[in-house]
Amino acid sequence: MQLTKDQSGSAMLEFALIAPLFLFFVLAVLNISVLFINDTALREATREAGRVLGVTADSSTATIKGREFLKICALGNEMGFSAGIVKQGKADVSMKGWVETPVLVPGFAALLGGSPWSSTYHQELNTTHYVEARHRLYVEKRTPEWTLGAWYGGGGE
Repeated sequence: MQLTKDQSGSAMLEFALIAPLFLFFVLAVLNISVLFINDTALREATREAGRVLGVTADSSTATIKGREFLKICALGNEMGFSAGIVKQGKADVSMKGWVETPVLVPGFAALLGGSPWSSTYHQELNTTHYVEARHRLYVEKRTPEWTLGAWYGGGGE
């Protein structure tokens, strides 16, 4: 039998076996990188909006600032942001941001808790920060109750 000595086509077979795995790992690394970029953008947008809301006590200005930050920094199909003032015996500012991140690898969203065959992954961040005492009086004078800013691209108050 001469089957073991014939090497023609072995490189093509090896490439056909290894290429899908290599492609999967490259796309998975790209997808994880985009997720980290969006997570950082969400954290920075909520931090910046919280700073603006704490200083100005204007939820619409803070919402616009967070929206602009996400529009510049986040990599996603859809995104939204809102900021408001919460009153529960003290002055807190609350921010919520979300980004729909595209998924490059089929089934990758299932590893992160999403739908197995979804083409996007929903990233969301809700934060609440205490407003310092020097800003609290200004906040209490301006807005006596919860105010919610407009969602990005979807109208609102």
